[in-house]
Amino acid sequence: MPTYGLKDIFSLGATNASKYLATDDTYIWTASADSKKVIKILVSTGAIVSEVTLTYEPYGIWFDGTNIWGTLPASDKIFKLVVATEAVTYYNLAVNDNPIWILFDGTDLWVTAQHNDKLLRVSHTTGAVLNTYAVGQDPYHVVLVNGYLYVGNWTDGTINKVDRTNGNILATITIGGNAFNMAFDGTYLWANSGVTNTCKKIDLSNNTVVGTTTVGDTPVGALYDGTYIWVANEFGNSVMSINPADGVVQQTFPVGSRPVGLLTIGNRAYVSFGIATDIQVLGQRTAQTDFAGSTSDGMILKDDATWAGARDAVSGTVYTNFYVTAEAGFRVTRIFAVYDSSGIPDSYNVVKASLFLYCTAQAGGAVCLLEGTQAEPPIGDDFNNFNTTLLATNKTPIAGNWIKYDLNASGRALINKTGLTKFCLQEYDHDRRNVSPGAGSYQTTFAAMGAGYDHYLVVEIEEGPATSAIMTPNKGFW
Repeated sequence: MPTYGLKDIFSLGATNASKYLATDDTYIWTASADSKKVIKILVSTGAIVSEVTLTYEPYGIWFDGTNIWGTLPASDKIFKLVVATEAVTYYNLAVNDNPIWILFDGTDLWVTAQHNDKLLRVSHTTGAVLNTYAVGQDPYHVVLVNGYLYVGNWTDGTINKVDRTNGNILATITIGGNAFNMAFDGTYLWANSGVTNTCKKIDLSNNTVVGTTTVGDTPVGALYDGTYIWVANEFGNSVMSINPADGVVQQTFPVGSRPVGLLTIGNRAYVSFGIATDIQVLGQRTAQTDFAGSTSDGMILKDDATWAGARDAVSGTVYTNFYVTAEAGFRVTRIFAVYDSSGIPDSYNVVKASLFLYCTAQAGGAVCLLEGTQAEPPIGDDFNNFNTTLLATNKTPIAGNWIKYDLNASGRALINKTGLTKFCLQEYDHDRRNVSPGAGSYQTTFAAMGAGYDHYLVVEIEEGPATSAIMTPNKGFW
């Protein structure tokens, strides 16, 4: 089976954590409750195109082909954002409705009113509530399958099958507490249970649970991409792919803080978060474009009574730990990593390259990326074996999140198509700039290989001097 990994990270800005996503395949829209914004992102580049500020905090969103519709739980409203003009209109619901999810069935809008235990039919034309139907306790998610609505009720852990014509409940399916999001694979409905940390496979012909897959901590997001069921585990900080044929988990991928939203465009999966302020893009790894670090990667450490003695030493001690440091006392550590990039066909050029690392702890500042000239594996005398040209914009990592270094022209030119590509990571504010840390301690720790958060060099290539790219950021799992 193919394996998947990070292909890109779309930064949303420091205050723009967002839960859910909508798309027209060219743009992604995401709603940020923290900043009260709807953010429009160009899929091909990850660039923010526009930000529309709302009066209230958004939650779920839906694209109907012309407008973005969304819920505003704290204010008991929904909103419509006209994509062409970015004009926003608000529509009132009943007091304490606390709307969570919204979808458009081609005629009407459907909204889960969580605190009033209702499902609302809303006019797509006027935004007025047309009908109010009783469902289970604390309805959260709703999906449309084969002409029927399926409503996941958070507190009582049930799913109601609802007739759209009259709101009648035709069946109630028990899956366990905290019924979150659902996905339909064409035959079966898959539903997340946040209390049991499982994803249930439901036979809709008789409305019974026919399979249970154990997933991560608090599964929320769910989708089907045509091959796999994907589940976002909010407090497990991971995304899983499940084979719908047998319910077996194919891969667990660690992502940022509190993943909840999932979206597919082409053959890529896009993940949004309750805490992390980015969208992470997952795709299929290939031997020509994805290169894991070596298990012999590590750091070289030097202690000395003086700052100059530590920083300017010619040798140090090699450790398998993976952090950069500038500390009082004095101590300097530098990371040396290597990637076997010989899988790139010789007739292809590297047009983009990114280095992904996972930060496990942060008590420092910026970290810079340089060319390493170390041995493989590194030895103590490699402490100063690096070149000083910056290969990417410096990064200030956040603990519990991936960071991405997009290599500049100098960095891309160093990628070795016939052998090893080597890098050095260095604490920037003190070690790189030769500024004593004084009494301070500045350390950034990354996950080493084999710890579940393997670091990767990922490239995009095209053939010869021509422009016929065989991989682009938004096509296929490349």
